[in-house]
Amino acid sequence: MHNDEDINLNLNPGDGGDGSPGGYYFFPAGPVDLTAADVAAQHRTMKLVPSLMDRLANDSVDMNYIIKAYQLVRDNHTSQKGKRRVPTDKGRELIIALYDKIADYRDDVLQTSDYGPYPSREVYDLRCAMVDIIRMYDEYCAGIRDLIVPPMPQQATTTLAPATPPTAMPTEIATPDKPVTGNDPAPDLEELGQYFKGPYRGYGGLRDYFTEIIDDTMKLSTAKEVGMVAHLLFHGNMLNNKKPRTFSKWIRIFFKLLGKTPPTDTHKNKYKPDEGIRRTFAYLP
Repeated sequence: MHNDEDINLNLNPGDGGDGSPGGYYFFPAGPVDLTAADVAAQHRTMKLVPSLMDRLANDSVDMNYIIKAYQLVRDNHTSQKGKRRVPTDKGRELIIALYDKIADYRDDVLQTSDYGPYPSREVYDLRCAMVDIIRMYDEYCAGIRDLIVPPMPQQATTTLAPATPPTAMPTEIATPDKPVTGNDPAPDLEELGQYFKGPYRGYGGLRDYFTEIIDDTMKLSTAKEVGMVAHLLFHGNMLNNKKPRTFSKWIRIFFKLLGKTPPTDTHKNKYKPDEGIRRTFAYLP
């Protein structure tokens, strides 16, 4: 466990003492003979890490906090399962909270190499923490999907009469392409409106964009389309300072307050608006 004074995420460690480019000097232990894929990953890492660290700093992500919070989960809220550590119920809550802070950076993080190079041991520790947070979050989501959509049983040798589904249960499953229609949360449009700047809510006799957005969004038939609207809003200028720092958190809020079950996959690249959505919402300022 690091102490506060031990963690220093400095991207300028000097020449590293080994003549490596850009001062990169920390190579985690790995196999003696790296594969071509490993070497390619090392080259990607040298390009990705500086820009990734800049993005984290520009977005005011507390990198020391990510490391320490991950270590807390790993040391106190996980159990050993084979060669992996699996979070407890409390650990899953913390992992979801941590994932919200790093979701927008997952693509870059997952392209970095296990074998370096990194500008410091602390940067490597941050990368490993983020990779493991993503792994545990993805495994949790996969487990939820398995509960919602259990594996198909082997075909029975006898034909059984179809069971009548209970009327209280939803008849559709939450997937990226089809939102739940049975057990969705109650909408709270008044609360959702609090995330929009006043001029876009019709204040002062101005055009009420908010109501138009809600009306058009409610006509959409799939969760992916609703997520595209969330993407448009997150990257536009209509939201006020209540806007979350990450798209992952915003899409959950947007779905919940619309009265829709949030999707399990909340990565922004999945919800880049297509031409149909851009045409429907072409009136957005």
